[in-house]
Amino acid sequence: MGCVVYADDIVLLSVSCFGLQRLVDTCGSYGTQWDIKFNSTKSKVIYFGSATKVLCGISLNGSIIESVDKVKYLGVYFERNSGHSDISQSFVKFFSQFNNIMAVLDKHSNEMTALHLVKTYCLPSLLFGCEIWNLTAHSIYRLHVAWNNCFRFIFRGFWRESVKVLQYYCSSLPVKEKTPQRDDVIKSCDVVLYDSLI
Repeated sequence: MGCVVYADDIVLLSVSCFGLQRLVDTCGSYGTQWDIKFNSTKSKVIYFGSATKVLCGISLNGSIIESVDKVKYLGVYFERNSGHSDISQSFVKFFSQFNNIMAVLDKHSNEMTALHLVKTYCLPSLLFGCEIWNLTAHSIYRLHVAWNNCFRFIFRGFWRESVKVLQYYCSSLPVKEKTPQRDDVIKSCDVVLYDSLI
């Protein structure tokens, strides 16, 4: 498969620089024919599977496309060579939303209300695109720690205290022990996250 399209976002895939240039030229010709303007400054080139940076200038309508170490497609970041997903921006969004919710609720809020808001508004931001993630062990560990620390903060737990029992009683279990009546808005994402953590 050489082309992935979603709305006006296009990904061109090729095993060689020559093949990639031909795909880009085809897009350029199509754009000229149908009066569609492809922006070479917003387009990026990234290489996967090579230990060294590949040097081949891919051009679109006479302009060289920038080669980058990380590219974003549909909200998910992919790193050069390894193809691992970079989820650092997901953590930023998650903790920003979490802090906003906790600041509005204040210290005397109901814990279950706070947890429900975090699961509804923050967790989907953290797990956006998780179905296609390719994570390092460190990233998986960071996800686990982030989610556990939220429980500790909401329920005012000690930082080294285990939250497994607390998660059990709050119906936020690893997928193997979830009950069918659970009504999370992120069931599919939970499966990927928790399977990775066990």
